Amino acid sequence: MGNPSQYTLYYFLLFVLIIISILIIPVLIEYIDKKRKEAKQKRYREEFYKHYKIHVPPTMLVYPTTTTQDIGIFRMRYPTWERRNKDGTHDGRSNNMRIHQHSSELFIGQWQLAGSNPFVVYNLILQLRAAGVAIAYCAEEQRKRETILRRMNTRYNTSSIDAIVEQFSDDPVKFEPFCADMFRHLGWQASVTPPSRDGGFDLTLCDTNGNTFIAECKCYNRKHRIGRHVLQKLQGANATQLAQGTIFITTSDFTADAIAYARQVDMRLIDGATLIRLCREAYETEDIAKEPHIDASDCHLTRQDIMRHIPIDMQYRYG
Repeated sequence: MGNPSQYTLYYFLLFVLIIISILIIPVLIEYIDKKRKEAKQKRYREEFYKHYKIHVPPTMLVYPTTTTQDIGIFRMRYPTWERRNKDGTHDGRSNNMRIHQHSSELFIGQWQLAGSNPFVVYNLILQLRAAGVAIAYCAEEQRKRETILRRMNTRYNTSSIDAIVEQFSDDPVKFEPFCADMFRHLGWQASVTPPSRDGGFDLTLCDTNGNTFIAECKCYNRKHRIGRHVLQKLQGANATQLAQGTIFITTSDFTADAIAYARQVDMRLIDGATLIRLCREAYETEDIAKEPHIDASDCHLTRQDIMRHIPIDMQYRYG
């Protein structure tokens, strides 16, 4: 008979070996699988580079596909909070701060590429396009193109006040970027104030001499005349804004009382007739008989365009 202590040691060592195997084998399998995937990704990246001469960022994944996509297509997707408010920000009632990193995807040639950082993905898109690779517009670029085209078409339809009013009858707010665009073509700097915090005015302006203004824009029919009280609201808004001047723009006209008040406070008034004249000055160098042309680069997404799709309280993560 063997020594019982020897059997105890034997079973103890066997038990330890089993425990170690249970702990180590899954980790070892996971490590081997990770290395295998990394080797595949390295090979795929090298093959992709041989064809397009563009390096795929290390944070993106590359996969071969069974179909060939001659013209690239891609879909932009953005991170979201697992629990979020209507505006996309984190739900303050929940402690769950988990972020869903949705992957943006590109299909080009015989490859599929994916990445969770929309800025990294879009930068690769721009590099490929610059290298001559045909990639179709994504949904965001297509919407940007339609907005630009609509704005350009608007410029060419300024023959009368009635034509301008009709263009913005469905959405008068769009009259504001129309006015901003007109001022830019006149050599001014112009930006539209966000509707949620307009502060009582629609535009911030800076003329060619560096003078600053705030402006209010109202798209009304000819019969709707602007009264004094509306001008006073704009003047009151400038008490906190402290611009060097104020401008009121309308497609209609002003009452005699409003005109008298504007003279007292040195406010510039642009009525319908003046607006038509300024539009003609702004766009006189453009050939309105030609079909509006948009460069592809005009439709590219800017950093601000992409940021608009990311919740405000998550944007700091992207610098």
